[in-house]
Amino acid sequence: MAKGSRENGGRIMELRRRLNLLSVAIAAAPLVLVTSCTSGGGQKGEGEKPPELSLTPADQARDVPVSAEVGTTVKGGRITGVRITDDKGAEVKAEPREDGSTWVPSKPLQPKRTYVAEVTATGDSGKTTTQKSTFTTMPKSNKPAITSTLYFTNNRTYGTAMPVTVKFDPPIAKAARADVQRRLFVKTDPPQPGTWSWVPDGSQVEYRAPDFWRTGTTISVRSALQGLPIGKDKIGDVDRTATAKIGRQVALEIDNRTKQMSVLRDGKLLRKIPVSLGKPITPTSTGKMVIMEKFDYTTFDTRGTRSAVTLSTSRTPSGSPGAASSSTERRGRRGPGQHQRLPRLHEHLRFRGELADGHHPGR
Repeated sequence: MAKGSRENGGRIMELRRRLNLLSVAIAAAPLVLVTSCTSGGGQKGEGEKPPELSLTPADQARDVPVSAEVGTTVKGGRITGVRITDDKGAEVKAEPREDGSTWVPSKPLQPKRTYVAEVTATGDSGKTTTQKSTFTTMPKSNKPAITSTLYFTNNRTYGTAMPVTVKFDPPIAKAARADVQRRLFVKTDPPQPGTWSWVPDGSQVEYRAPDFWRTGTTISVRSALQGLPIGKDKIGDVDRTATAKIGRQVALEIDNRTKQMSVLRDGKLLRKIPVSLGKPITPTSTGKMVIMEKFDYTTFDTRGTRSAVTLSTSRTPSGSPGAASSSTERRGRRGPGQHQRLPRLHEHLRFRGELADGHHPGR
């Protein structure tokens, strides 16, 4: 009896031990599964590749134009750092284009100098790639420069229809206009859309708002053409910059039926002025025109012109130091002899002092 009891007791103890081991195994199973998932995530991160990154100018490139930008192409990540330094270790300030394709130095690079561009890209996993490009700019070019003139003066107030105008002498060939336009920068605060448009012969390009600039807008312009290769045998002359504000809106609305012109400021009628609009055989063209120049005194003279741009005998351009009070520049088709009696209208505007650069007459 005692022997059987001892055997039964031993079996019971063995059974309990096995049950305890089974309980431990079952309890540990979820921990094993959780550990397995976490480990798998870590292995996946370890297997991810860093982003692929390439730069322009290429490393060790020589004879690089001083208008060069640092181009970046990244796959599997985004640009998180750009640093450009010259051969003395000084940092070159640069800003990215809106599309992020290149970084544009805030000033032209210096000729026959060595620069280093260091760019870092970061992937979704947090891994980074850093590339360096060391390049040397070309010596000062002996190619003839195209003269550019920016008709947008620093620290000036313009009307709501004033375009940013850049003129070229000689004109820019069609094949080179895209390269030139790409180096013309306009920023508006607050942000507003705008577009560049060229005159047919390539002698001038203008940047305008779809309708009008907002009153109070600050417009910053950079014509970054210095050293830019233009075509096969020419380069850009110099960089030009200007920042100006947009003031109140003055509009001149002319009604041919009543021969009356309404002068409005910020939409409010100030006065009405009688106008002639020329002879019946030489009618004034209809549409919206922009008043872009001011002089102390001028005489409208369109004799012998078919598609005049500036109708004044004075030739001091708008935005230049010599520009003073009031003359009208209009776009569109003209016939000879138009505006023969408009000096009377001009005298009203000059005397009242209501006309400012860039204000937009209505139809």
